[in-house]
Amino acid sequence: MALILEIRDRRGTTTWHPLNGATLTVGRGLSNDIILDDPYVDARHASIAPDESGALSVRDLGSVNGVLIEGVRTHAAVPVRAGVELKIGRTTLRVRDRDEPVPPAFVEASYSIPRSVRWALTVRGSLLVVGAFLTATALTTWLSATERSTGTDVFTAVIAAVVALAIWSGTWAVAVRGGDRRFHMRSHLAVASAAALVMVLYSTLNEWLVFFFPDVWVLPFAYSMMFLLAIAGVVVGHLTVAGVLTQRLRWRAGLGVSGALLLLALAAYGVRDDRFSDVPRFPGQLKPISARLVPTRTVDEFVDAMGDARSKADEAIARAK
Repeated sequence: MALILEIRDRRGTTTWHPLNGATLTVGRGLSNDIILDDPYVDARHASIAPDESGALSVRDLGSVNGVLIEGVRTHAAVPVRAGVELKIGRTTLRVRDRDEPVPPAFVEASYSIPRSVRWALTVRGSLLVVGAFLTATALTTWLSATERSTGTDVFTAVIAAVVALAIWSGTWAVAVRGGDRRFHMRSHLAVASAAALVMVLYSTLNEWLVFFFPDVWVLPFAYSMMFLLAIAGVVVGHLTVAGVLTQRLRWRAGLGVSGALLLLALAAYGVRDDRFSDVPRFPGQLKPISARLVPTRTVDEFVDAMGDARSKADEAIARAK
């Protein structure tokens, strides 16, 4: 049975070395047959040699940290057979059969997404998307500030956006680390920035729509649907970067997360503390636009509307008594 020595260093890099029955030395020194770039490994740490029967075994050569099998240091020779896993320093050695079956190849997720999206996940595209989101954050913060000096507010908003992006993307990078054992942090940053940029732009558009049409009930509904769609999209994007699941399953997972958030929002709305108040609430926003373009009502129309509301409230109170 032909054997392969799989070597995984402390950084997660994996290499393979065939075992052909000859005597091999393992260590950090360049004169060894198998060289390990590990500061916890001696210059000549161990040897892999055949015994009288021709079977291979690993033996410690009096190293500082020894050879560990199943977490226990041993000075005896360890037989080399398929499935044996050793640790030398902080490097893991595993013996594998050359003819053992391997899992099927991963489906390349980038082949199923549009070319423009693939470009956004490149180095240049990722930097552009992240920069666009931070620029939009700084611009909206500066335009919405009413104080004389807005530099501090803009700087704080940008730093908070960077920290939030790093935490969100880092969590996804660790959680959906793919079969290639890479984190793809840059691509996850691009996905999160793209979703956040869409929400910033749509939030700005929604503010203008509410400013011009404050009594249109469909605007809050549309904003909520856009938020849920953005959540589904960002989940699909992160799963696509990781290269896990099929496209249908990725969208099922994204819509499932959005559906769960919708149910939580409905539950919170159902148990809210809805107290009666005679103080009317109106959405108020300031926009840099001429008053002639703003849809308004006369004072008499406003007084009539308030009178109608008061009459309906009095009728409701009378019926309750």
